Amino acid sequence: MLNTILRHEWRSLSADASVWIVVAVFAGAIGYGTLNGARWVAFQQEAIAEAQQEEAERYQRHQTEIVRINRENATVSAFSDPRNPDAVGRALGARYAVLPPTPVAALSVGQSDLLPYYFRMTTDAKETILAAAELENPHACSPDGSISPSSSSTCTRCSFWRSRTTCSPAKRSRARSC
Repeated sequence: MLNTILRHEWRSLSADASVWIVVAVFAGAIGYGTLNGARWVAFQQEAIAEAQQEEAERYQRHQTEIVRINRENATVSAFSDPRNPDAVGRALGARYAVLPPTPVAALSVGQSDLLPYYFRMTTDAKETILAAAELENPHACSPDGSISPSSSSTCTRCSFWRSRTTCSPAKRSRARSC
């Protein structure tokens, strides 16, 4: 009896063209969502790699600076001395806490594009950290509040391409304006 009902329902569904249109639309939406998710995961992995590379380069620069200061017995401001734990903890030696994308992140739906997947950690005051983590309006990047006329996703102050997030840490350290 159940087989008869299932065969009848299958024949009824397969005869209706609107069912196949809905199936095609759903398949297209799922395909687009998966492709978009894969591109977002690739972007996250690239940004994480840039952050880790910037951190490694910065630590290497500090190490060579320490060697130079010790060799030349130079005097350095306490705020820019890489040997000073306070200066390193507040700004010079900031580390990135990273939440890498999971293997099924391309299929996930939620706030992963809104919440940060890496964060610059320092020993600075809590208020400073909270101010640095706030989401900003992309129009606030330019002085007049508009986006560059050359591209709707280019920052007019630093001319770096903006995707779903702000400039990457390496680009931000070079631009100093974002």
